[in-house]
Amino acid sequence: MITGINDVKQHDFKFSISPNPSNGNFKIVYLLPQTKSGTLQLFDITGKQIYKQNLPPWSTMQYISLPKIANGVYQCVISSGNERVHKKLVVFKE
Repeated sequence: MITGINDVKQHDFKFSISPNPSNGNFKIVYLLPQTKSGTLQLFDITGKQIYKQNLPPWSTMQYISLPKIANGVYQCVISSGNERVHKKLVVFKE
């Protein structure tokens, strides 16, 4: 609800994955809430967690290398506090 020009905008908590599709090596760019750490998780199509990494406060980018990951569609989730965002990651190796 907007009540005036001085309302504080909620944090824009989103991220991007590139390249996508990926060969298992990819970069995530994200914006965590200020001074809060986060967690990156990767889930396979069955919902099994296959990767987890802590994201330090003030960080905005991570390079991820998963050379043994199988071809498929994965759910990439970043959470911080009670906020959570997700994107699909497609892995395809020729």
